[in-house]
Amino acid sequence: GDVADISASAGSSCAFRESSNTIGCGTLATAAYANNSVTDAKLRQSAALSLIGRSANSTGDVADISASAGSSCAFRESSNTIACGTLATAAYAGNSVTNAKLAQMANNTVKCRVTAGTGDPEDCTATQGRSVLGLGTAAQQNTGTSGANVPLLNANNTHSGTNTFTGTADFQVPAKLSSFVTSTQITSNQNNYTATDGSNTCSTKQSLRISSDASRNVTGLSCGQAEGDIRIIHNVGAQNIVLTNQDTNSTAANRFLFGGDVTLLADYSITVKYDATTSRWRAITTASAGGGGGTVTSAAIAAGTGISTSGTCTITTSGTCTVATSLSNLSNSIGVDVNMNNTANYFDGPSVAQGTSGTWFASGAVSVVDTAGIAAVFCKLWDGTTVIASARVTTGAASQYASVALSGVLASPAGNIKISCRDSTSTSGIITANGSGNSKDGTVTAIRIQ
Repeated sequence: GDVADISASAGSSCAFRESSNTIGCGTLATAAYANNSVTDAKLRQSAALSLIGRSANSTGDVADISASAGSSCAFRESSNTIACGTLATAAYAGNSVTNAKLAQMANNTVKCRVTAGTGDPEDCTATQGRSVLGLGTAAQQNTGTSGANVPLLNANNTHSGTNTFTGTADFQVPAKLSSFVTSTQITSNQNNYTATDGSNTCSTKQSLRISSDASRNVTGLSCGQAEGDIRIIHNVGAQNIVLTNQDTNSTAANRFLFGGDVTLLADYSITVKYDATTSRWRAITTASAGGGGGTVTSAAIAAGTGISTSGTCTITTSGTCTVATSLSNLSNSIGVDVNMNNTANYFDGPSVAQGTSGTWFASGAVSVVDTAGIAAVFCKLWDGTTVIASARVTTGAASQYASVALSGVLASPAGNIKISCRDSTSTSGIITANGSGNSKDGTVTAIRIQ
């Protein structure tokens, strides 16, 4: 068709281009630009310290996304908006922050937090770090071959919890048990005793310093005990305190199992250990005064069975006590011959009437003879019930003497101690009284030794 004027409006800065099948002067659509044809210089200028983009979470025109001078901010998305600010945790990939990227630290410090409440990490000294970890003043040292780190106990260390040692605990310095309670004086028998003094009880203290106004019983110990718990009980008073055995006045799990009552005299001590299998306290030391020191204020020497004393026998400073033996003894000999005229029976020879109490040493001898011929004779030293000693002899010929000597010890005799004999061969046997001419052929002696 005929040509015509294609006009541009003055000052419009339009560009002649085809659009919708028509050439006109206007803005250029995207297709009018060749790829990579728009240089940086052709873009409009941006504000200082800014990026061209769209900060909103929607499609629309680009705009400057600016940063403040000196802010060291990072352009990132936050709350659905792109802006320049600090990076949140999610912006960092796992293991992406190296040691070199962390803030520098003071020498000999670790990262921890000693300030109360949640907050930023802090550079902590060794003392602060041990406090946070609950190690007190202990250092850390690798010991043994297991590689386990344990506190190095080279200073004062207090362990408030339970520490379990599965190996041998080798103390090469003195061990110290300093935890104790001095309980309120006992003024009545105590069941399920707690050794209380204010807020202190045997539940938290190992050494129990107890006392009483008179001789009192403690029937059990209630310390919240478990297997292996140990308590040391000291009687620091002047009166006896009796730890009663298996006493039903205390709860079963708090009772003592000693085999008998244990009396703690003044200044005596005993160590007990809890046996959870039987649920009882057992003694691992005997009740005694502490060894290794102390002062003896008096010593008493007392008489006993077969022992007499005289002079100053309760000695407080100095004195002389004479001790002598005075053992009871009895001796008797037969005055006439004793005929053994029944081969089935024993016939009594010499005897003594010592009574039935005490322990006795008995010794004696008899001479026997059979006028008919060779004979087997049996003899025994006894109390009519219990045989102390016995023997058999054989005479060499008719009217030939044989001697039998017997001795032994017997407690609480049932009757007179004597020597009895039986001729098992004939009825012609004799226990002689004076075959030697000294009238002591049949003699027995008994000495009380206890």
